[in-house]
Amino acid sequence: MIYEKAFWVALIGVLVPLLNHFLGLGLEVGEIAYIVLPIIALILGVSWKEAEIEKAEIMLDIAMVEAGLYEIE
Repeated sequence: MIYEKAFWVALIGVLVPLLNHFLGLGLEVGEIAYIVLPIIALILGVSWKEAEIEKAEIMLDIAMVEAGLYEIE
């Protein structure tokens, strides 16, 4: 799942400057950063939250196995 998010971060990081160049938008580096950085931060934040949820699910599974409520197949 994290690799999928990394793909979108990389795509946005490359696509916005390319669009700026080829469409002649005339955006400066700082203006591009204002566009790209919040999007990247959102994607990374979602990835972080998904990783925390995944970790919590794994910890719950481990606790259930240790308590004998769940068997490993």
